[in-house]
Amino acid sequence: MYEQWIAMEQFYYEYFAWGLLVVIILSILLVSCLYYVNLLIPKIILILTIIAFTLFGLGAVGGYSQYGDLIEQASKETAAIRDFKRTFFMIDMPYQAMEMKAYRDGYFDEGFEAVGFYEKMFVSEPVEYLGATQQGGYVFRIGGREYVVSQAWVRFSDEVDQAVRVGTQYQVADPRFVDIGFVKKSRVLLDEYVIPSQAENRMADKEIANAAQLQARELVKGWVVQ
Repeated sequence: MYEQWIAMEQFYYEYFAWGLLVVIILSILLVSCLYYVNLLIPKIILILTIIAFTLFGLGAVGGYSQYGDLIEQASKETAAIRDFKRTFFMIDMPYQAMEMKAYRDGYFDEGFEAVGFYEKMFVSEPVEYLGATQQGGYVFRIGGREYVVSQAWVRFSDEVDQAVRVGTQYQVADPRFVDIGFVKKSRVLLDEYVIPSQAENRMADKEIANAAQLQARELVKGWVVQ
């Protein structure tokens, strides 16, 4: 996969870009010489333009037939998965620090899924379940702080004997991708909280529930909440 990705970037960001530039320049020169088409230099430009169009067309068709899927995957890159945006002529444009932080601390799984070389792992971590609130939420203690979680994030199960939070994390399959700017590992993206069925009727202390922080779209002790 790594070798194919490198070959795709060389084709698309280098060969294709330079070929397109040559075709555009020759086309402009040809248009400017249309009134003098019977002269030698315009004829040479016409011949060169036809040759360039032919070679460029054949190369583009061949390249896209070979790398089209990878080019589409590369278009899904964001600051969440790479340190810079690679552009034509192999120019790398670093992302702004604030933009990179927003993406790296946000719930962005599409890019990791799209590029095709990240392995999806499931992660679980024990948390302390304190009980339900009168309003229908659920209170957890995570890293010494209390959070109120909505019903949408919670599932009761007989398969666990301790409350856990379950999430998804992406890790690059080939470490060589890290050398070309891709992140080695994503943050853990929260999927759900799983609570033992026997704790379903437990109620949280009212004072603790009122003081607990509402879980929002943010990092909750290192895990990203959607």
